[in-house]
Amino acid sequence: MKRILIVDDDGDMRAIYRYMLGGEAAGYDLRFARDGLQALRMLARKPADLVISDVIMKSMDGMTFVRRLREGGFSAPVLVVSVLKREMLPGARGAKRVYFMEKPVTPHGLRGALRRILAAGR
Repeated sequence: MKRILIVDDDGDMRAIYRYMLGGEAAGYDLRFARDGLQALRMLARKPADLVISDVIMKSMDGMTFVRRLREGGFSAPVLVVSVLKREMLPGARGAKRVYFMEKPVTPHGLRGALRRILAAGR
């Protein structure tokens, strides 16, 4: 079972991700963090196979979160989900194993992206 950490400060979005991904029934152990700081603490205790992160969050924006992850040695893939285009995100160029998906996200599109990203990491 693949462990996925979802980082989003919007509780409704966290619930939508849970619904779209199906959790254990789909082979995912889903974990949730309200912000980048909580996610960093969670990953220090229990690494994830993949992280999904929003960009626009209150305490730490998603690209700062990704930078802090990499500085801390976390090398698993990160899927950044945003209403902003990749070119508009500071620090998006050259980020290793960081994938981007524009909102709105569909269940089919999200599940397909996760399958491709996780398969590429084998």
